Amino acid sequence: MAQPLSRADVLGVFVKVPTPGHVKTRLAQTVGADHAAALYRFIGRQVVAQCVDPGGHRTAIWFAPSGGEAGTRAWLEWLGVDDFLSQPDGGLGVRLTATFDHHFAHGARRVVVIGSDCPDVGRELVHRAFAALEQDDLVVGPAVDGGFYLLGLNSPAPELFRDIEWSTDAVYRQTMTNAGRLGLSMAVLPELQDVDTVDDARALGLLPPVSRGQLE
Repeated sequence: MAQPLSRADVLGVFVKVPTPGHVKTRLAQTVGADHAAALYRFIGRQVVAQCVDPGGHRTAIWFAPSGGEAGTRAWLEWLGVDDFLSQPDGGLGVRLTATFDHHFAHGARRVVVIGSDCPDVGRELVHRAFAALEQDDLVVGPAVDGGFYLLGLNSPAPELFRDIEWSTDAVYRQTMTNAGRLGLSMAVLPELQDVDTVDDARALGLLPPVSRGQLE
């Protein structure tokens, strides 16, 4: 029988304060910094709204930069979020390790972490991730670009995040290699598209497609 979700299950959401020029910089090269920030603000709010579950898991927003709590709360506070926490300094591996360590140290039994730029992530997928952690040590949601949009553990595994070439198309593959080396059993969720470039945004219907005249 599946264990019901409880407040001891924690969803962590990594976000950046949606300040023009500081978010979605590759997208901004095409659509401009203001438009890119507005699009990220829309996607991030949608993802959080789709994933919170006040009657089930806790939801913690991990924001960056460290001085961005007021801006993050103004953006996301009324969506049912339980906690606002500052991401530590360092690369993604450092921040993921710190996030999992924090929640497990505070009594979590299962922890799932997602980004805030994959608009198809919702409560049902998060519930599937928590359910997978009843039997497997690790659950991963691979992204089309070779990274991942979701990662969950049922106990700390800091070695999982060592020697990863972050921000490359090798992230998912190298993470799976580490998991195998550590003897972690794994579950894999469907591959999804996150939004980093204008092509990503168009593929998801967030921007209009290029017209024939624009290509000529």
